Amino acid sequence: MSRPTFIYTRTMQAKKTKRLESMLEASIKQFPELQAEAVSVGYTKRYGEADVQRQLIRLNPRKLSYYVIGHELTHLLQGMKEALGEHAIPNGEIACDIWTIARSELFLDEPPGYLDVGRRVLLDWKLHRDRVRSLCIQAIEKRKTHRTYIRWLTNALCTSLD
Repeated sequence: MSRPTFIYTRTMQAKKTKRLESMLEASIKQFPELQAEAVSVGYTKRYGEADVQRQLIRLNPRKLSYYVIGHELTHLLQGMKEALGEHAIPNGEIACDIWTIARSELFLDEPPGYLDVGRRVLLDWKLHRDRVRSLCIQAIEKRKTHRTYIRWLTNALCTSLD
């Protein structure tokens, strides 16, 4: 298996840290679909952004989490619909959160930014994160037969975690 290449923009080259590099290396291992790809890494003042046309993610090394890296890498997969075929990830921020959380425990270091997990879960994320991940995995499975999987997941999060 070939190893992915990270290409840092000029701005990120000046701002990158060993922590950023090691977190990127650990995160990309969870994305076999990107193993042969060159992923550009740029800087943003926000938490993270993705540009699927340019195969570019933008990160803020000072506000870095595995969740943010995973979320932005998942956006790159959302842009690979043709290559992924039946394994394509639907567009949208909530779908991106669901697939990121389901992909690996690595991305559970902070709560999702778009999936409404409820206030109680946000206040004690470490206690609830494994259950949230389990429900996200179930929701992806449910999507195969029910397109209302996000509504199902939202209801399941409300009833099983509150």
